[in-house]
Amino acid sequence: MDSDATQMIEQIEAFEERVGVRLEALFAHVHIEYDGLPVLTVNGEVHPREGTTIKESIVVHIDAYDSSGEIVAKGEHFLNADKFFGFEVFQLRVNLRIGELSKIRVYPTKRGGVVRRGGFASRSGVARTSPEANATVGEFEALVVGIKHHRGHADGLTPGDLVQLVREPDNAYDPNAVQVKVLAGELLGYIPSELAVTFAKELDAGICTQARISRIIRKSVYLAVVVGKTELAIQKFVVQKVQITSQQ
Repeated sequence: MDSDATQMIEQIEAFEERVGVRLEALFAHVHIEYDGLPVLTVNGEVHPREGTTIKESIVVHIDAYDSSGEIVAKGEHFLNADKFFGFEVFQLRVNLRIGELSKIRVYPTKRGGVVRRGGFASRSGVARTSPEANATVGEFEALVVGIKHHRGHADGLTPGDLVQLVREPDNAYDPNAVQVKVLAGELLGYIPSELAVTFAKELDAGICTQARISRIIRKSVYLAVVVGKTELAIQKFVVQKVQITSQQ
């Protein structure tokens, strides 16, 4: 049986403005598969705010929350700037851990979660600094995964808190695993695997990689990560993300 979940969709306009697109014609529904598990399907269109093309490849994210604010499903849809013209229709299907659903956030980011300022993006999605732009900041925002399994909660954490990124090359599931630890050494969680592959290379190469908590949305913790740059840069990025959160 299908149930309409469109009224649960929450758009974040600040993200759309930053990336230079509009998300339109969004609708969602939940249905039960033959195995009895609920599946969320989200459909929509991506339009450029100006012209008929997008300047950079982007990712449309779907975050589904239960009534306690816990993320119960995540999905991504990649849009290639080289193949984009006019608009693109997307459909995302994600399995729900539970049937209860209270909110669906749909928002775009530049590929790899990069917020680029004057640099150039490599194929891996990392904002690297060109030789002509040594002051460019490589900025990322990443959701900390596995908190519930490891630390169990986000209590006592506040935006701006410094955290440690620690490589775990002998991880049985992911050789690129990057731990997120609070300063006391307690394991908070991990960098998502799709970003860890990039951060692992930077950490293994000895490139300075700093991270602070940028946002805490209910039980979800987000990190601002600045690669090879200054403490001032990451502080500015944290302030920026806190301001975005306050506008939501």
